[in-house]
Amino acid sequence: MVKAKLSDVSVKPVNVIEDCQSDFLPKLCSRAYADIGFKSTMEYGRRLLKRYMANGLVQVFDGHGGKHAVDFAFHHLPKYILEDENFPSDIERIVTSAFLQTDKAFAEACSLDAALASGTTALAALVIGMLLVVANVGDCRAVLCHHGKAIEMSRDHKPICSKEKKRIEASGGYIYDGYLNGQLNVARALGDWHMEKLSVENFMNGKIKC
Repeated sequence: MVKAKLSDVSVKPVNVIEDCQSDFLPKLCSRAYADIGFKSTMEYGRRLLKRYMANGLVQVFDGHGGKHAVDFAFHHLPKYILEDENFPSDIERIVTSAFLQTDKAFAEACSLDAALASGTTALAALVIGMLLVVANVGDCRAVLCHHGKAIEMSRDHKPICSKEKKRIEASGGYIYDGYLNGQLNVARALGDWHMEKLSVENFMNGKIKC
C-alpha cells in the first residue's frame, strides 16, 4: 500500500493522514479500456465512485477463471471501506481489512455455490482531501504522473519474486515454472479458493492463503 500527499508526491509512504476533512475537492474523471484478449468472456472490471465523504475511489479488477470474483469484489470492496466506522481516519487499516473481508466473504459464498469459483487481482485508489492511497493484490498497476514523471504507486505480486516465493512455500504452496501451484501467474489475488491448497476448507480451518 502506498500513501502520498498530492501536494508533495513521493514514492515513500506518508505515515500521517492530513487534511482528510479538507474543503478542497479535486476534480476527478475516469476513462477505461478493456480487451477481452483470448478469453471467452470479459473478466475485467472498473469502477469510479465520486463525492462520498472522501473525494473519489477508483477500482480496477482483472479476473481469471470466470467473472464471479470480479463482480463480487466490485460490489463488496467499497462497502467494507466506506462503511467502516473509523473511515477515513485509520485508512491503512481500513483498506487492508476491506481486502481481507472481501476475500473471506467470497470464500464463504464459494462454499455455498461451487459455480462461483474464480479469482481476480484488484487495485483500489482513494483520494481523501489532499491524500492519495493506493492498495493492490496481484498485478493490477497504478502509475501517477507528476510534473511529467511517472511514479509507480503499486507493486506486482508475482510468484517469481523471492519474497513472495518464500511466503508461498511457508504457507504450504509451491512454484512451478513461474506459476503459483502450477496454475496462477500472480502470487496474490482475491478468490481462487478452488485451487489446490487454497480450498475453502483450509480457509475455514485458519490456514494462510497464498
